Parts: sequence; structure tokens; C-alpha cells
Amino acid sequence: MNYKTIVYPFDRNFLPILRSKQYPLDIEIVGLVAPEGWGFAGFDAGAIDFGAALDIEVTSNFQQQLASCDTVLFVEIDHSTETLPDIKDSINLAIDAQKNIFCTYPLSQTDTEEISEKCKANRLEFRNYRNEQDSGAKGELSYRSKKIFELDVPVLMCFGLMEQVDKFQTQLSFLNFFREKGYKTELVSSRNLGRFIGANSMPSFMFDNGMSDEEKVYNFNGYIVDLCIKTKPDMLIIGAPGGLIPTNRSLSNRFGICPFLITRAVIPDISVVCLPYEDFKDEYFKEFDLMMKYRFSSENNFYSVSNLVLDYLSRAVPDEHSILHARQCSLKSINSYKNRVFHITERDALMEAVFEGFIENAAYSVL
Repeated sequence: MNYKTIVYPFDRNFLPILRSKQYPLDIEIVGLVAPEGWGFAGFDAGAIDFGAALDIEVTSNFQQQLASCDTVLFVEIDHSTETLPDIKDSINLAIDAQKNIFCTYPLSQTDTEEISEKCKANRLEFRNYRNEQDSGAKGELSYRSKKIFELDVPVLMCFGLMEQVDKFQTQLSFLNFFREKGYKTELVSSRNLGRFIGANSMPSFMFDNGMSDEEKVYNFNGYIVDLCIKTKPDMLIIGAPGGLIPTNRSLSNRFGICPFLITRAVIPDISVVCLPYEDFKDEYFKEFDLMMKYRFSSENNFYSVSNLVLDYLSRAVPDEHSILHARQCSLKSINSYKNRVFHITERDALMEAVFEGFIENAAYSVL
């Protein structure tokens, strides 16, 4: 059975999943609905980030679109969106219209239980992908022995200098790329959408305030070792949540804490760092390589430059609402690093370059 599904509230946060078609096989997306006032209605979905057309138009009339589906997928939205819709009212409206409810939108436990009961009473299906986290084995053996175990699997790690620089899209692109080449590939995603995208979520203990940083490092190492033992992958992709360093006092990017802990537990063989667009010069990447080497133990780095820019003019101190899309970006000022720095429109070339990087590493004969 295929579920004819509309997506609400649609914004750029869902675009990586839509572009990659990395969602459950029984979901058929028949409509995208953005709340009125967001400015997306009437445009092709791909136009939101000035990317390639997706041949599906965004609408804004939620009630009208309910007639075209049997399921509504309520999705997590971009954190920079200032006007949030009342999701619970929309969910109740969909249930009253006899629609199944699927969610990646974060719901409280109380709301989850209430919606679940209401769906049962109406004989509707309710799936809450958001709450189905891969809590992960806590690596007790690793922690008791206080030892970091090495992996015999090549590791590609995806970082973002800051949030919203197409890091998730990059993870999904590489996941599809390696799978299409015939390699059994596991992704530990930076987003809590593991089951929804056919991958693994970042384990919840990495965000547990009651666990020490030391425990998180040992437990994450144990989680990854257990995952590799169970799934026996040819390739492992890890998306590091948050940014690498603060942009300023208002835009912390979570201070780069989680990426630092992850790279204490698992050392990447190759890293892809996603960046906002700037007028880059070679010196920038020379300094960045040094930071990646000495702070994040990554000596083989590639860079993906997005269409996103920080607007330094509209606010005295840029924050999460200062992120804009650039229509045209040029990397002409880059010379020495042109084989390792790629614009988002050159993603195929980036993936081939990374693949060649693994091929050149004789330690991984599997590739």
C-alpha cells in the first residue's frame, strides 16, 4: 500500500529528503504545503534554494490539499523560520478529515500520546519518526575498559562550519553515491531522522546533559563499533551535528562541542566540510586545514560551498536569521585548493574526488 502524502509545513529543511527521495518506499508525495506568508506558494519546490527544478509546485491552502491525500507528513522546519504554524491544530484538522498522521516534527510526549489515541479512535495510522531514536548501545565494554577501539571500515565524516549549509543534503548524496556504486554503506545522520531516511540517527546519549563528555566519547566509539559488527558495512558516513566553531557571540553553532567529541571517538579518513559562501582565498583553506587537523584529527579534507551567505549588513551582529540565499556564487579566487573545494552545483565532481581519495588509500582494498 502506498500512502498518498502531502508534506506540511514545507520549507528548505525538507528539500534534501525530497531531492534524494530518501524516504520510506510506501510514501508517495503528492503535494507540498507551506503556510501562507512564507512566500513559497506558486513556486517549484527546487526554487526555494535556487537549485534544480523538482517539478512539484508548492501550495499554501492546507485544507484544500487535504482532499488530494490520505496521509499528512508533518515535518521539522528550518530553525530560522520566524513565524511557526500551530502544528497541533493542523494535526487535529487532518485527523478530523480522516487522514493518517506521519511526523518528523518534534512533538512533546503528551502531544504524541494524545495524537496516537485520537488516531486509534479514528482507525488511522500514526507514525512518529522523530521519537523513534536510535538510542544506541552505550558501549559499556568500551567504557569499562576505557579504551577507544579502532575501525577497519573507511569513515567519511560530514561537517558544517555552521548550521544550514547543506550538510544533510551532502550526507544523503554520498549515501546514494556509494550505494549506487555497490558498496554497503551505513549513515549515522546528524539529524534525528534515522528510520525515516533508511539510516541511523545520531544516538540520543550524545545530547544527554547527565552524561559526561568522557562517557560520550567512549560510548560513541562503542556505538559505532557495535554498528559495524552488526551491519558489516563497506563504508561508514557520519554526519556531525552542529557547527565547528562559533561565528560570533550570537551565532554559537553549539561551539563545535559535538563534532569535537565525535572525532575523539572515531577518526575520519576523509572529511567533507560544508561552508557558507564567501569570497574565498587560498589562505582561508590553508588555515582551515590546520584547524581540522589539530582540533578534529582530520588531515584529508574536502570542502563544499553552499549558496547560503551570512548577511552582515542587515544586523549589527549576524545571527540565525541573517542567513540568505545567493543566486550566483563564484570560486574563481581559489587556485591551489581547486581540486578540494567545490560549489554545491559541482557535487558530482566532489563525490568523485572523495571516492578517488579513498581509492588512493591502500589501506582500504574494499574500495
